[in-house]
Amino acid sequence: MYAVCKIATKAVCLKAGNPEHFRRASQFLDELTVTGQLIDDLEDIGEDLERGRINAAAAFLAPGLRPGGKANLKKIQHAMLHTDALQRFFRVLHRHLRRAGDAMPFLKHPELAQFLRNYKESLSAAEECYLNPFHFTTRRSPQTGGTAKAAPVTVPTTLNS
Repeated sequence: MYAVCKIATKAVCLKAGNPEHFRRASQFLDELTVTGQLIDDLEDIGEDLERGRINAAAAFLAPGLRPGGKANLKKIQHAMLHTDALQRFFRVLHRHLRRAGDAMPFLKHPELAQFLRNYKESLSAAEECYLNPFHFTTRRSPQTGGTAKAAPVTVPTTLNS
């Protein structure tokens, strides 16, 4: 799938008469792809561990995990709650988005710039949710005075998000 995206990126640059933009467009695509995969890995840690797999987020948060290890989930939970591993993980995600942004002046597409802004905002909201879970898990409902669960945070997947 990734190779198809690279071919499509090259084709778009050629069609637009800007083959020199391929390197920057490719950088933009690479950084967004890595960011998206790492976010997906973070969301899938539990499922992957149940299947005996260690994804990139799990390996980053708790180095030294063994595939199928019974204590893996506890090690990740400990890392997320008692170390700065999660903050470091989000710094890596933000760094990839900054690198994607570095390609933007050369691409000159307002839709891509807006997409990247939306992506950064969503990532910041997700980071806040992960790092301060009790702040986002419940909110006082203005209608009933009770509590309601907050809506999940999503990262945009299309240019129109």
